[in-house]
Parts: sequence; structure tokens; C-alpha cells
Amino acid sequence: MLIPTFANAVLRYTTDASLIWSVEIVQLTFPWFIMAGAVLAAQHGRHIGVEFFLTLIPKHWAQFVLIPVQLLVLMACAAVAYVYLGFGRFEGGIEFAAGDVMFTSLGVAQSWSYVALLIGYLLLGVTALTTIYRLLMGDVSPHQDEINSIS
Repeated sequence: MLIPTFANAVLRYTTDASLIWSVEIVQLTFPWFIMAGAVLAAQHGRHIGVEFFLTLIPKHWAQFVLIPVQLLVLMACAAVAYVYLGFGRFEGGIEFAAGDVMFTSLGVAQSWSYVALLIGYLLLGVTALTTIYRLLMGDVSPHQDEINSIS
């Protein structure tokens, strides 16, 4: 994302020309990078809100707090997927959000950016489910480093 953005800025300020596709590439890929980072952070227990909260409570309570937190994450992911897929009162889902709008120079539907959010939330939900399972089964959780570091 950095290279096409930099190239476009240099070209714009030196020649008054613009690479329209560079802006579209960034708009298309940015949600994918953000959601990939969110999923990786969840899998490694690196979301700052959860980690900060765990440092405020006694070590032996941290594991019991993680289960309700993961249940909240799971409910939020289910709600987002429900809305994005167009169920219930909100009709249209992804089609409503982007419709058949296309990136002009790429010829790709803008809904591909929105699909990144749906897939990211589904993966966050799977991560929450596996974390809950591991916590209930007594396996070492992905957040064990944080729990162990709390003194």
C-alpha cells in the first residue's frame, strides 16, 4: 500500500498526473490488512483492552474473566455477520452497502472491501470459539502469556 501511495504522491506533485488505480488499490486492500491484523491480535491475545483489564485483576481470576469476554466477542461477531448478510430488519447486507459500484480503473466491485470485514469477523468468531474451548478444557490458552505475566 505504501509504494503505490508514494508513487502517486510523487507523480501528482511533479507532473500534475495521478495514478487513479493506486488510490483504488489502497481502498480495496486496506480493510483486508486491518481485519488480518485484528484476527492475528485476537489469536495471540494482544488486544490492548483485554490485556489492560487482565493486569487490573488478580492472576487467578484472569482465566475466568476471559470466557465472558470471548462470549461478548462471539456475540458481536454474530451480530455483524447477521447484519452484513442482510438478515432481519436491515435488508440488503453487503449488496446494500456497496451495491454494484465498481472501482473504475480496476474493474473490481467495491463490495470486495466489505467482504473483508465479514470474513474478518467470522474469523474473530472462530478464534473466540476456540479460545473458549481451550479455556474450558484447561488447555493452555493463547492468552496464557498474559495471565502468567500478571503478578
